[in-house]
Amino acid sequence: AVITLLIGMVHSPDQSRWCATVLTAGLTLLISSVLIIYASAFVSNAFWGDTINYKIVLTFLSQAEAVLEFLPLSPQQRKGVLVLLVAGVVLLIALVFLGCRHIAHRLVSTAASWIGSEPGEARLNSLRMAGVLGAIAVLSGGACTGLAAWRNGVHLQGEPICSFFQLPFVSNVFQYDKARLAAGLEDTNSLVNYPKSPVFQKKNVILIVSDALRADRMGVYGYGRDTTPFLSGLFAKGVLHRVDMALSTCSETFCGIASTLASRPFHQISFRNFKLHTLLRNLGYRVNFYLSGDHHAWNYLFDFYGNDVDEIHDFRSLKSSDFADDQNIMEALETRAPYDGNPNLFYFHLMSSHVSGKKYPEFERFKPVFADGMRVMTFWNEMAGTIRVGDKVETAGRLGAGELEAISNRYDNGVLQTDSFMQRIFHTLDEKGYLKGSIVVILGDHGDGLDEHGHIGHTRYLYQEDIRVPLLIYDEERGHYRNDKFAIQLDVAPTIVDRLGLPVPTSWQGVSLLQPAKDRITLHQTRRGSNPCFALVGKSAGSLMKYMRCGTDRANDQLFDLVADPGERTNLVGGAEPAQLAHFRQEFDSRFSTVANLCTRFECRD
Repeated sequence: AVITLLIGMVHSPDQSRWCATVLTAGLTLLISSVLIIYASAFVSNAFWGDTINYKIVLTFLSQAEAVLEFLPLSPQQRKGVLVLLVAGVVLLIALVFLGCRHIAHRLVSTAASWIGSEPGEARLNSLRMAGVLGAIAVLSGGACTGLAAWRNGVHLQGEPICSFFQLPFVSNVFQYDKARLAAGLEDTNSLVNYPKSPVFQKKNVILIVSDALRADRMGVYGYGRDTTPFLSGLFAKGVLHRVDMALSTCSETFCGIASTLASRPFHQISFRNFKLHTLLRNLGYRVNFYLSGDHHAWNYLFDFYGNDVDEIHDFRSLKSSDFADDQNIMEALETRAPYDGNPNLFYFHLMSSHVSGKKYPEFERFKPVFADGMRVMTFWNEMAGTIRVGDKVETAGRLGAGELEAISNRYDNGVLQTDSFMQRIFHTLDEKGYLKGSIVVILGDHGDGLDEHGHIGHTRYLYQEDIRVPLLIYDEERGHYRNDKFAIQLDVAPTIVDRLGLPVPTSWQGVSLLQPAKDRITLHQTRRGSNPCFALVGKSAGSLMKYMRCGTDRANDQLFDLVADPGERTNLVGGAEPAQLAHFRQEFDSRFSTVANLCTRFECRD
């Protein structure tokens, strides 16, 4: 508008037309951008529960074919989807342009008559109008800046435009409630007081996390299909320690990774955490991250990693051809110099077991992979979540048995491919001298529903298919580990530190697997939808019980005996002993009392 006024300071018919043209272009750009950002935010929240940002858009635009590759579509159908998407955007911009042109001509003619035709009067009124517009810009800009700075931008978190340009200083994942603030202060104190020069075994540490990897779909855990020939071979040789029941803290990637590195449940995660790689780097380790996927784009992921990483390789830094291709990190690893005697921490993040991971045809052992490519929207609808009908959870737009079989086969092929990439990582590290005498931890960041409880995918529920993950430790001296029964992701960092002979930080919440299994209650949660779910798992001698609640209503309580009912088919609420149920409810209220259960931010709404 200010530019339009400057053009209109000398009034003539030609310049009035220029004013209208400039104002039309500006309004079209502004309104179209806002509409596209809000529409994208709606779609991104429906699919994976986060508000999209410009880095993710750049990744998708540069790898449009890769984004569509994992969908059950033929190449021709993918091109059709892209054409429809582009056509939709063009049509939207065209409609906005027509409306803005009409508005601009009305505004310019009105402004021209108000400004006047005399040169002095026109200049004075133009300056007055520019001054008013400038004052409005300063006031609104100042208000937005103040709002962003107030409490670290918490009041702008989740707002689509602010999130798109990553304006809030802190991601919406890191709202500093009392629990996170207290945990951050404890971790800061633990970091400051940690021994500076302890004596310990400077073994290389290798952490391999596979996205959406379920333990019960792995041959090494007794699955009927041989999906993990390499890992099963290591286990048969006695160099692989297996935890029978390992659980993630949640059912999405970020909190699974964060809980593993920080040894904290998700409601205590923040930038202030004392992380495993920070501890080891302070003691002289070189920290190397090899990450399949664009971890730079997910601001809370990359920000959480912090500055204590010497090398980080992911889609953006590698300039890969596919953002979810595990081959990318193998190519980066193969260029690494041989081991020079200084200790290293390697963190690998694999995507082959995830629905978006690039799949290679040589691992398509189990067929059919997709039965009906035309059902892609139904498939995505199920990926986005489920619906509740009365007291029963049902799929929104249910897939047929053939399609579910094809999805299940594709998942198993992904696990087989993951096993192959793990073998290649072992081989490459061994060739370069990093593997001998090292500690290798293999786990999943979360599970993946395959219609066991009416949903496909992850992030929204806490059933066993969503949170049961593998936890395997490769160690030539396997006898150090005394707990092979039950563990959670919080136990990984303490186990590594304890195995190196280092003191475990006082603020960490996990338990080392070098210690015998003890009775405990573990915490698990989601953050998706308007009614996030929370769970407690109680482990005692011969007993493993899970208590779950979604939302605040106790009518949604569920209680399962995971020993007698591992598939969670029988809800014991109503039939359980009153004292047992009361105990879990009391524990639930005390442990989650500081967690905001009702989320009103944009990304939490269904």
